[in-house]
Amino acid sequence: MKIRHLLLISPLLFFVISCGESYSKIADRNQQGLAKLQADMLAAAEAIPREPTNLELAKPMDPLPKFVKSKLAESNTLITVLEQLKDPNAEIDKEKGLNLYCNDVKNLYIWAKWDQKALEGYEDELKAAFALRYFVIYQTLLFKPAKMVDAKNYDRGGVVLAVHVYDREAGKILATFPVTAQAAEKVSFTYKEGSSKMTAGLRHANSTMWSMAGDKMFELLEEKTGGTFQHK
Repeated sequence: MKIRHLLLISPLLFFVISCGESYSKIADRNQQGLAKLQADMLAAAEAIPREPTNLELAKPMDPLPKFVKSKLAESNTLITVLEQLKDPNAEIDKEKGLNLYCNDVKNLYIWAKWDQKALEGYEDELKAAFALRYFVIYQTLLFKPAKMVDAKNYDRGGVVLAVHVYDREAGKILATFPVTAQAAEKVSFTYKEGSSKMTAGLRHANSTMWSMAGDKMFELLEEKTGGTFQHK
């Protein structure tokens, strides 16, 4: 008898589990907010200066920016690489550009086209994204990879980023500043000329450069805006 009851209940449970709304249906219901956010992201991309420049805040930001990694509802700021501001599907070469994987909005747009059942909380995430006030946009201006000089020394290379703070309400860039970094001063690895170990060692050296650039960017964001940026 217990088995029979289980067999009768199981199809009903399956129906309840599988009948939730799809990503695309939820996105359709929130199309106005999605369109506005996307339009603002494109406007921010267009507002970025064509030539490198420094722009200090004209007055304190109100409200202050707040970023909590992977928690849109606790943030009022989006942090994104420029390429993904223009196109959420843009791929960033991790050896030639910095991708901090902070752009939660990227997935919201990608998922909006899916017909499968949405994860719980998808609509809440959309609404949190719609409420974002600021965009922090970073782009790679210069990248010189680390390279071996001889068996015991290497050129640390360097990277220069431009970081822009955009206010959606004002529709303009509020601040722009550079970030520079080099690979770690010392990186230990053994190799034979042209070997894969040398390649791996240089790749590690470059990864320390990108890591330092990211840490420096968040440090300067807090210093220059007075906001809080919880990125780890």
